[in-house]
Amino acid sequence: MKPTFSTTAGGGVKAASIEFDTIGYYFARCMEDLQLITDVLGLPAEESIKKIPPKEARVGFVKSLFWSSAGSGTIAAMEKAAETLLMRQRLTDIFKVTSVTDSGVSGHKDYLLDTTRMMLDPAVRAFVDGALKYPREEVRQAFDYYAAVRPALDKIAARSYALKPPSAIDEASLGLGDMGSPIFNSVWTAARMPVIQVPASAGPNAMPVGLSLVVRTYCDQYLLSIATILAEALMKEGGWQKKLVHD
Repeated sequence: MKPTFSTTAGGGVKAASIEFDTIGYYFARCMEDLQLITDVLGLPAEESIKKIPPKEARVGFVKSLFWSSAGSGTIAAMEKAAETLLMRQRLTDIFKVTSVTDSGVSGHKDYLLDTTRMMLDPAVRAFVDGALKYPREEVRQAFDYYAAVRPALDKIAARSYALKPPSAIDEASLGLGDMGSPIFNSVWTAARMPVIQVPASAGPNAMPVGLSLVVRTYCDQYLLSIATILAEALMKEGGWQKKLVHD
């Protein structure tokens, strides 16, 4: 889970970009674990949002402008998730988010821990290595652009109980040699919206194919409620089984 930008203090964590960095909660076994973390960190509940009846948790599917990068595993997972939610009457519509682009935003050269040894996606390494080459005017325009886009995406999220975009271009990689491409997550990072990644299905290598759930900013507890309703059905119908590993 990545909470709304700035809701979790980043003290003690090296900053990469003060405009986008968000402290996330990773590798939880279940939604209950995430709920415990958010309770400890004191993320407030959104009082204006009513309790959601399980049969009314309607979802809007999102295919962003990066959809052409989706692999067969992600495409199949999105189709299966749509089929599952249609059967349960939890799908409102399918629409595209095309208002956010990958406009160049400045990065700090010292933010890279070590791009030659860290197994970062090549596109990420190339972006950071060339970050200082962006003209200052382009950087200013990019920041202004994202500031204008955020309220627009919040309004899009308000069209349904949650948005469901893909999390990754395909099945998770085996081992730690490849951290994967962040391309599908960049939109929501720029928007500063809370996101939960759900292992919605399993790929040919028995690794997860992730889909995301996204809601409006500062509705983190609400996102947990939605994810609790939807995740079990998506994982069950998609073929992903939770596995506990013991020493």
